[in-house]
Amino acid sequence: MKSFGGARDYVYVDPQHIKDARTWLSRLQKKDGCFTSVGKLFHNSMKGGVSDDVSLTAYIVAAMLELDGVASDPVVQSGLKCLTDAVTGGFDNLYTMALMSYTFSLAGDQEMRSKLITILDQKAKKDVVALQALAKYAAATYSPQGTTTVTVTSLGGLRKEFTVTQSNRLLYQEEKLREVSGEYTIRARGQSCVLAQVNKPIQLSKSHMWSQLPATPV
Repeated sequence: MKSFGGARDYVYVDPQHIKDARTWLSRLQKKDGCFTSVGKLFHNSMKGGVSDDVSLTAYIVAAMLELDGVASDPVVQSGLKCLTDAVTGGFDNLYTMALMSYTFSLAGDQEMRSKLITILDQKAKKDVVALQALAKYAAATYSPQGTTTVTVTSLGGLRKEFTVTQSNRLLYQEEKLREVSGEYTIRARGQSCVLAQVNKPIQLSKSHMWSQLPATPV
């Protein structure tokens, strides 16, 4: 259901296939609103973090909301009740809590969303990486067109230009800095995404390196 729902904007998908999948899922919902897992997986890596009824329910409800955004649907409402009861009961699986915060965000329940994000923030290691956020950032910043010129100057007279185009955006470019301790200015002009980095030497040396990494976002 989720895959077909996402693909229908790009290729034709028979709506009946999506409807049938949703109907089948709805029949697996228990009286408490949670969904029960059925069948077997031939490879456990396909399972991801969905290993219990609460996680499965959060995933299914999120998929249904992504599909049509109708939070008032009785199946969705019942599923949200299952998730609310889990939070009230002290459910502490971090993966599932993150998934539930996304689900409640889709449902427009800002109070529950804020509560879950607060709990996650208290338990978070501050160097966690949001892969989905990075993916969305890449989609938002990527452009098939555009050129940027990165200019590096110094008070000592250095002037080096790096031109990033669509044909060389994956090319690694670098330049040695003339003054080990100096003041440098980096300016970028154009319409594309570039990443500049100043590297320290691993051992004591007479020069530092300035490098311009691939221009495409992560």
